[in-house]
Amino acid sequence: MARVKNKTKVERENQIHEVAQRYLARQTLAEVADAIGISPQQVSYDLKVLRGRWAEAANSCFNERKAEELARIDRLENEYWDAWRGSLEEFTSTTKQAETANGSTQKQRATIKTEARNGDPRYLSGVQWCIQKRTEILGLDAPTKAEVNIADTTDARDKLRELVGSTSIGSIVNGTANGVL
Repeated sequence: MARVKNKTKVERENQIHEVAQRYLARQTLAEVADAIGISPQQVSYDLKVLRGRWAEAANSCFNERKAEELARIDRLENEYWDAWRGSLEEFTSTTKQAETANGSTQKQRATIKTEARNGDPRYLSGVQWCIQKRTEILGLDAPTKAEVNIADTTDARDKLRELVGSTSIGSIVNGTANGVL
């Protein structure tokens, strides 16, 4: 048996890239192997490497996207808190009125009005929304319970038998069916 020449890292990466391109173009393992001049087993191994890289990249992108959304929510929550604090401050308004008596002299009146405010609850609703979204993104919210009621289980069993043939339904439910699921 002839000894296979070891490839450099660059050659190996080029091969993996070529396998990826052909695989994504829906070529079979045999077609990829013939086109590149490697064995189908090597194509299979390269695909395993690629799938691992793709999964890692997808997970990394997902975590980065999640971090971006959390940062946006944090910023929005800070805006809501600032607006809430602003809505608690006393409000002062000044009104000036000019009066003319017989067209010769002017009298001016100034009114200064100060009001204490209780705060705008819409800002707290915004804070609450931010907290809710953050807990959803982080998966901290409690799971919800869903009840499924099947009025007539006979229809479901018949449909399942139709789909799986002679395999017993109990073995499918218990996970002991060989090669079915």
